[in-house]
Amino acid sequence: IKAFGDVTINVANPPSIIGFTRVQTLDVIVDIKYNVYDEEILPNSVEDLLKENTISFAETEYILGKDVLTQRIAYGSSSGVSGIGSVNVGVSLDGDNFSNEGIRIAPFQRASIDIGNITVSRNSEFEL
Repeated sequence: IKAFGDVTINVANPPSIIGFTRVQTLDVIVDIKYNVYDEEILPNSVEDLLKENTISFAETEYILGKDVLTQRIAYGSSSGVSGIGSVNVGVSLDGDNFSNEGIRIAPFQRASIDIGNITVSRNSEFEL
C-alpha cells in the first residue's frame, strides 16, 4: 500500500509506512464596511454584532478545503441585524493585500477567523 501525505512514519508492527498530512490553519483577516439603511433602527452595538455574527458563521462554515468567499461572510455577518443597508467585505492573509472576492483554500487547509482579526467600520460615503 502506498503512503500518501507530506509526512511519513515507519510503523514497526506490522512493518509498514503510514503517510498523512497535517491540517494547516490559515488565519484570515476580515475588513467589514457597512452602509446604513435609514428606515430601520441601527443597534448601538452594531459593530460588535457584525463581529460576533462573523465568528458564529465562520465556526460552522470553514471546514477543510472550504474557500473563503466574501459574499458569504457579508451575509453571515449582517444576518438579523436591523438597519444595515449593505455590507462589503475584504479578506487577507497578511493584513496588507485584501481581496473583495475571497481566498482559495487547499484541501488540507482550514480558514480560521479570530474576533481580534475583524475590523468593522461604517461606510459614510454611501447611505441608503
